[in-house]
Amino acid sequence: MGRGTTHKTQILDLYLAGYQFSEIEKCTHHSENAVKRYIQDFSKIILLHIKDFSVDQIRISTSFSNRLIGEYIKIYNKYKQENNSRLNAIFNLSKKKL
Repeated sequence: MGRGTTHKTQILDLYLAGYQFSEIEKCTHHSENAVKRYIQDFSKIILLHIKDFSVDQIRISTSFSNRLIGEYIKIYNKYKQENNSRLNAIFNLSKKKL
């Protein structure tokens, strides 16, 4: 039997599904700061993915595991197809910082 998704992925999935920070904190027992950190990490990984970095290049650049990178790319692709407003907001903000 394979390993399930990480708690980071589950938290990110809740956020992109429209849950508020307080709801995510309550059901996952993670702080708002932790949730924000996971969103920032997701943003870093996906920005590199969008720039056509390979999984190995993203791993070397960020020190995140191949597994987490793969899970984040999978979530990105899922919500990108849905034209998710929170996903769009993350990357509109990230583009402004560049």
